[in-house]
Amino acid sequence: MTTRTATATGSDFQEDAFAPEEPVGEEAGGYDGEGEDEGGDLGGAVAGEEVAVRGVAVVATPAQHDERRRPLGPTAEAIGYLANEGRPVDAIHLVGNPMIDTLMANLDRFDTAAVRAELDLPERYVVATLHRPANVDDPEIAGGLVRALHEIAAVIDVVIPVHPRGRAVLEAAGLSSHRGVHAVPPLGYLEFMGLVRGAAAVATDSGGVQEETTLLRVPCLTVRPNTERPITITHGSNRLITSAELASAVLKACDDGPYTGELPPLWDGHAGPRIGRIITDWLARDG
Repeated sequence: MTTRTATATGSDFQEDAFAPEEPVGEEAGGYDGEGEDEGGDLGGAVAGEEVAVRGVAVVATPAQHDERRRPLGPTAEAIGYLANEGRPVDAIHLVGNPMIDTLMANLDRFDTAAVRAELDLPERYVVATLHRPANVDDPEIAGGLVRALHEIAAVIDVVIPVHPRGRAVLEAAGLSSHRGVHAVPPLGYLEFMGLVRGAAAVATDSGGVQEETTLLRVPCLTVRPNTERPITITHGSNRLITSAELASAVLKACDDGPYTGELPPLWDGHAGPRIGRIITDWLARDG
């Protein structure tokens, strides 16, 4: 198992590369980000045991397993994957999602009005992020995505913080040639989440954005054949789509309105304290 951290557009600071044994979508996928890695990462503390807290990861590889190790899982699905690998369920802790802690701790700092004013956006808009090699490295595929974004922009403005890895190909395909497309530089976490919070819908190939839109109740359309965040699919806040479906799916999501379903269990902003208690209890008992 390898772990790779990447800087990406907006909030996608750490891209997860784990594809579970039964991925949601057509096939298991590897890491796609600022650096590519076909190894595994944190699909929810699954292939090995891993806890990720905004750039800090503690990993135990299968070779390091011993009886004292008690894996931490952010979701029931993650615990199921660990159980499939032979880990006893009663030795796994369900802790929730640490990234959601970060999001909830900063909710009051996401200023949609300020970002809209800075970027000169109308009240209703769609956010797009595209950076994965499968979407932006091939000019023909990128061109199809640009045409879909133009089709959306004919109905509702599209703002896309352009990731460095895809900028040249997307611009060569005419990304900025439509008056309704706002191609902007990459944004900081607070600015990007303010932008997402006010969006009618989000089209993305990012991992983290799928979770963040779920909590913010913004419809998410993921332009990928698979996802490391299957819980967003099963809860109905996110949908996997092809590039051919992009325009129609986004426009339908805008018409349907915000996500109104239940949030995943323990997405309550307290995953970090739960993890801390488990670690301190373990140290006190076995240290």
